[in-house]
Amino acid sequence: MGPTGPDPAYLPLAPEGTYPADSTGMMIKMNAIIAGGKGYPGMHPKRIEAGKQYYRHDAEEKYNIGIIGFAPSFRGIQFKRNNFRNVQKHHAWDAIGYYSELFYFEDGMDNLHNPGNKSKRYSSESFLTGLNYN
Repeated sequence: MGPTGPDPAYLPLAPEGTYPADSTGMMIKMNAIIAGGKGYPGMHPKRIEAGKQYYRHDAEEKYNIGIIGFAPSFRGIQFKRNNFRNVQKHHAWDAIGYYSELFYFEDGMDNLHNPGNKSKRYSSESFLTGLNYN
């Protein structure tokens, strides 16, 4: 979706000029930080500051959910709830990149602010039960 601003299908409403599902408006700011930082050579002080600013926002907004550390898997372990949508079935980090901003909670209801929230459309599954989602 493009930065078309608020859309009543996504609550809370996003600010004007941002992505409809981005209620804080931070994703558009983070995209600008990345684009600005790429305009400088690798170790340029402005590029380093842009990287630090990006990761500060990333930590504050909790775009990456750090659950399992030091796992014995070369490419990491995927962790998801049945209401966490758009997660690839197999690791694709090396082939297509890892874009956590493409993940979202079903119906926009996260688990932190909605305890006990589960998918109304999908049952739970794991590597023990078999992965059936597409």
